[in-house]
Amino acid sequence: MSDLQDALARIKARVEEIESTNDALDAIGAMEKSQADVPRLVASVEAVLKEHRKVPLYGHEDDCTNTDEEHREEHIQSDDDAGEFYCHELVEDWTCGECADMQDAASLAGPPEWPCPTVRTLTSKLTGEGEDA
Repeated sequence: MSDLQDALARIKARVEEIESTNDALDAIGAMEKSQADVPRLVASVEAVLKEHRKVPLYGHEDDCTNTDEEHREEHIQSDDDAGEFYCHELVEDWTCGECADMQDAASLAGPPEWPCPTVRTLTSKLTGEGEDA
């Protein structure tokens, strides 16, 4: 088992211990042992969200209505990969930075949607949405 799987298994075991005990003192002891899990779990979620960040998809320079030379010098920049130019003030949509980086450059599927599946899964788990009550 990997270190991550081992750590999650230990956290789950502590939760099960709390849920299964009928003795209040045992439950308090188990809760005290599991207190250190919360900051680590929060830090883990934050690390994933830092990677799976919302980034803008800029409009093509031809779609920019501001023809002022100063604007063009400041905001029209090239996409190094394709040699296309985009206006960094013309946000057309949003994507996931990590998923877009991982996507095959030759893919015709277009940029990944926002929020990406990873962010949607984390959100549903943290908010309890979509879970059976």
